Amino acid sequence: MINELQELSKALEKFNVQTTSWHRKYIPIPRISKNNPCIKITLNDGNISQISAIPKEFDGVLHKYGTNQGTYPCMNLPPLYLGDQQAKKFINGLKPEDFNSENIKKIKSFCVTSNWYGKAINKYKICMQKTTNELKNLLKNNAYLPLLTLIDETDYFLDHKKLHQEIERSIFDMLTDKDNIQIALKLLFQFDDTKRKENSIAFESTKLIDTGTPAVSEIFVKELNKSLLDAEQNKQKIQTENQIDAFGIKFCTDDDPMPTVKLAGGFEVSLRTMFDAHSCQYRYGKIKNESYPLSTCLRTKFQANLNWLGSEENKDSSWITTDKNEILFAYPFNFYKAKNGAVKVLKRYQKIDDTKPLSFIDTAELFIDEIKQQRKDNTNLHSELIQIFILRKIDKARTKIVYTKLTNAFEIEQCCKEWDKSCKDNIPNFPFGKPFVPFPLEFAEIINTLWKQNGEKFSVDKFKPVPKFHGLNILLEPCTPILNDLHLLVEQGTTLSAFLGKKAVLKEFKHPTWVSAKKILIVMGMLLYRLQIKKETYMEDFPYLCGQLLKISDELHALYCSVVRNNDIPPQLVGGGMYQAVLESPIRSLNVLGQRMNPYINWAKYYRYKNVQEKNKESWRASWLLALYEKTADKLYAAWNEDHRFNDVEKAQFFIGYLASLSGLKKDKEENSPINQKEDEIINE
Repeated sequence: MINELQELSKALEKFNVQTTSWHRKYIPIPRISKNNPCIKITLNDGNISQISAIPKEFDGVLHKYGTNQGTYPCMNLPPLYLGDQQAKKFINGLKPEDFNSENIKKIKSFCVTSNWYGKAINKYKICMQKTTNELKNLLKNNAYLPLLTLIDETDYFLDHKKLHQEIERSIFDMLTDKDNIQIALKLLFQFDDTKRKENSIAFESTKLIDTGTPAVSEIFVKELNKSLLDAEQNKQKIQTENQIDAFGIKFCTDDDPMPTVKLAGGFEVSLRTMFDAHSCQYRYGKIKNESYPLSTCLRTKFQANLNWLGSEENKDSSWITTDKNEILFAYPFNFYKAKNGAVKVLKRYQKIDDTKPLSFIDTAELFIDEIKQQRKDNTNLHSELIQIFILRKIDKARTKIVYTKLTNAFEIEQCCKEWDKSCKDNIPNFPFGKPFVPFPLEFAEIINTLWKQNGEKFSVDKFKPVPKFHGLNILLEPCTPILNDLHLLVEQGTTLSAFLGKKAVLKEFKHPTWVSAKKILIVMGMLLYRLQIKKETYMEDFPYLCGQLLKISDELHALYCSVVRNNDIPPQLVGGGMYQAVLESPIRSLNVLGQRMNPYINWAKYYRYKNVQEKNKESWRASWLLALYEKTADKLYAAWNEDHRFNDVEKAQFFIGYLASLSGLKKDKEENSPINQKEDEIINE
């Protein structure tokens, strides 16, 4: 990721984009939410004057100094007591108005087993003593007075028992006054003792509030951060520069870990990690900072750049979440405030002033047009570089780049046009209309879906044969192998074939499965296009014609059932019932199909002269379907080949042919015949 951030740093400096650097140990507190509040404890000369929840707008503002072992002035504290199931049931049954003296007394009786013990006490000592002393030593030549004031307040509670007692007193005062009851109970009890839970708390001081610089404020956070950075810089000046980093900058030896950044996308990343506990990391003879030496000034700069890039203000402009614990960054090197960022070319968004979403090609054109407007004179789109990379959180401790691509506006423009063309121009007409073009980040979702034969999806979250960003490879890398993708699609088509075939015959196109079926069909057409198989060719080939013959058979079978069996349609029609068999042995299965269709063909020859006009029982449809059956059979005979199992490419053509609209009769003398007019009515119905 350092290489990507180096190029980002150059671009930000070129366009004077202001970023904020943070001291590597001054990190954001956990996200503030309704289920995970941050609780402010206001101190006044050894007493707690108030306990309250910090508003949501402070999310991303408050920071804490330290490590996982201990932080300050924000920290994590476990609830005061462990409560049993009896206490839980009693307290959960109380309404706010029920907190009278009698019930509060009973709640006090549950306060028996302290939850502050063992590791919790050790961590508390690190927070209140070791971390505060570290801050004092670091800032001894550049002391930040509001911080020293707050440390003086918390020094009253170096003994954890004093804070425990004072919080308990304040909690019961709150319950008596019916003030912030939920916060009070959250601090008081933990009912599940299997895993210790902790509350995020922030210390405040009435003295700081009176002087206009409260600890829970943006100004306190920024000024303390500046003091920490200044102290770090002064420290570096004193030390001797004895190394050169990967970018040729002199720096002094530093064993501190690389800085981390908490992204607005929901997880924290480190610029680089090489964990010495894993022996495989020693394969090049260097570990930790030696594996990629980076000066302190660049560490700070890269951290600030990534922090700016992954901030909430740049969401949907420079970054988006693509999957759980996965963030995609895409930005042009010529920075500007874009309404239509590069990420919007990759993911479907609602139109700002309308409920109708923009099409893929419209979105791409808006992005390219905006780049053209910002382009300098005498330059072309090749010079407009665009960086794309994806970060994925592998586990609690590791995050890595899983995809990276440096491209330009011209390449994106051409790739988007090719994507759109391959989707639109390589599929025939369907009775439900042409599907819309998917966005690249929808591609993997289409490929990874599993189906039941009744048209329902399997809820298998962990089954992801292709990653979410696979569509980017298909879009930007024309040589990306696609046969595996095609195989997964035809497996879906095979499962859904009989179900969709019957729905198509019955004109039930409002079934929700058609939404996904349309996507499968259009992606199949796109992949065939990538294999240089165009619809003008495959629509005359054996597999596609087989699919058409099965569809005609279904239509004729359904017409027979409507007329003779009074609309009693069987669960499976003749064509759909033969779908699997044709995949395995097309020639032999077509012979079997002919035998099964004989009764319906003979009936249609008789029924076509009945001049019936009743809806769904029209006799002219029998004549039309017979003509199509004979015409398609003649074409199949001309394309006859050896009896072999269909491969994935042929299976895709077969599936498309099975769901495509039936071809009309093209003889000149019959162009204006009632049969063709009725056919058009059916197709456009």
